[in-house]
Amino acid sequence: MKLSGKVEHVDVGSGAFVLVGDDGQRYQLAGGDRGMKKPGQRIEVDGEVDKDAVTTAMVGPLLRVKSYRAI
Repeated sequence: MKLSGKVEHVDVGSGAFVLVGDDGQRYQLAGGDRGMKKPGQRIEVDGEVDKDAVTTAMVGPLLRVKSYRAI
């Protein structure tokens, strides 16, 4: 699945990076690298949404990143 949006950092627990999708949905990012985790950056992500995953941040479904690119 491909999603695009803006990266945000959420100060919950040890912190979490979130993709605020163009569809308005928030996804907690899992995987990727440091280049992806820049607040304010727009990216397109190819990955899988894991709606059953439970995280300490609890900011939205977990998006397991396979690849990404800045847009």
